[in-house]
Amino acid sequence: MANIRASRTTDLVGLTTNIKRDVYEAIFNFKPYQTPVQQFFMANKSAKYGVISPKFELSEDVLVSHSFSPNAAYSSAGTTMTFDVGTTSILFLKKGSLIYNTATLQLYRATADADDSAGTIAVILVSSGTITTTTTADVCLVVSTAFAENSASADALSTVVTQPYNYTQIHKKAVQMSGTMMSTATYGGNDWTNQRVKATEEIKLELERNWWMGVRNMVTTAGAHVRTSGGILDSASVGISNRDQYVGTVAPSEDYFFKTFCKNLFAKGTNRKKFYSGADLLLAINEFSKVKQQTAVPESEYGVNIKRILTPFGELDLVWHPLFEGSLSTWGVGLDQDNYLKYAYLNGNGVSRDLQYQTDIGTVGSDLRKDQYLAEVGLAIAGGGRGVHRVLYPGASA
Repeated sequence: MANIRASRTTDLVGLTTNIKRDVYEAIFNFKPYQTPVQQFFMANKSAKYGVISPKFELSEDVLVSHSFSPNAAYSSAGTTMTFDVGTTSILFLKKGSLIYNTATLQLYRATADADDSAGTIAVILVSSGTITTTTTADVCLVVSTAFAENSASADALSTVVTQPYNYTQIHKKAVQMSGTMMSTATYGGNDWTNQRVKATEEIKLELERNWWMGVRNMVTTAGAHVRTSGGILDSASVGISNRDQYVGTVAPSEDYFFKTFCKNLFAKGTNRKKFYSGADLLLAINEFSKVKQQTAVPESEYGVNIKRILTPFGELDLVWHPLFEGSLSTWGVGLDQDNYLKYAYLNGNGVSRDLQYQTDIGTVGSDLRKDQYLAEVGLAIAGGGRGVHRVLYPGASA
């Protein structure tokens, strides 16, 4: 029984009551492969921050858009035309804007401010010749501006800052044992330590599941608020709303994965990202010829195994996520994790509600011992609707 006793009495937090160990230090190495996002949070002090209210906001802004497609085709034999670009694109087109049509390879200059209500702008061809017919499939880029000598100052262009919000959610996982059980000898050693081990695994898994599958909501029951925090897949709140749906039920074609999904994923954000995947999708990706041709070097990050592949657009770290099972086994999520993913913990009035282990919380006089893990935390993901991250999932029609 010696080996069993050793495993059952593993010290996760420490039994010395006058020394407080860091909870993160105690549980960081406990089955890291099960909880890759939680491992990332625990390993990076910069990936968390305190907030002073259960409702917290992010501030997001973007640069003025510089590409669009025409709303209508236009045929012209002359050097001028009235460009129909729609009421959305018109917001960043002003007099002096230079517009490059990537389909016709022609450059136009806006000769007047746009008609905001009609969604049109008058342009003139910059080079010699006549304007080539434009179509709604053309992609046009606003490359710069050109103004006349002694002209007035340019009109200011700006975007509106958005403030997506989330809630901190109260997580609890208790360990309790009666005085009688505490005093009973059991096979395998101290059963209290065994219960602590199980609670440690459960709280890590609970937090990991919530980072992904949580839904932002708040209800009032019996005069108390119950808040749930939105997760990575909660596209209606702070989660990822940019999604690519592939044809089929198990995996996309190799062309679709690299030429569509990876191209879209790396269009914004940084050039190295994580791709968390269910087992079925991950197995299919590993059979792609472009993946097989690459020399695989085993890597581990925060105790989690990763496989790095090179795409034409950036580096992608493939990570199997055990929670992606059932229907999610054919899903994958590309995350710009290092730069856009954090979590918030309630920390108002100098009272931290970050993940902690509370001891002796039972009612005074009760013949039992009771401890618990507690955390009041919420996901803070930036760029959820800005194209920085993307979800890949099955079911598109052929």
